[in-house]
Amino acid sequence: MVFPNYHSVTWIDDEHRRLYLKDLSGRFAALPEVRHYTLKVLRSAGVPSGDTDLTIQAVFNWVRRMVPYRHEYGEQIETPVYLLKNPTLGADCDGHAVLICSMLSSVGIPCRLAFWYAGAGPDVHVSAQAQSGLYWINMDTTQNRPLGWKPARYNSRVTGSI
Repeated sequence: MVFPNYHSVTWIDDEHRRLYLKDLSGRFAALPEVRHYTLKVLRSAGVPSGDTDLTIQAVFNWVRRMVPYRHEYGEQIETPVYLLKNPTLGADCDGHAVLICSMLSSVGIPCRLAFWYAGAGPDVHVSAQAQSGLYWINMDTTQNRPLGWKPARYNSRVTGSI
């Protein structure tokens, strides 16, 4: 499947959204171009090779600083390569989460998507989660919050590792 850089999508349901975004993250994590950009980000942050915690922090900081949050009317998907080449154009929560998971997975760090919802309602937000040791760290770069912050009063459904 070929993904355009930026495209509209209509979800059948929440499960369709979860599977699509997980697949998109995995496909782009496998691209040498994503790994190249990620290694460039890590080098510029001075992250030593193999340091999982500093890698997670550096990717989180770069995405939060370089990719502005942009609210969408209708659903638009920005691919990780598109955002790496054009970060200042911004993305919504889907774009942020897929970009983070693609970047981290490209350098061997397990990542998954967390879909946030209230009560029995539909998914209203998505963030990335990276594995460090035995723990999963939430990485929500759409708000000015620290690494690990989770939306209050929401529950999450997570995908398997990407």
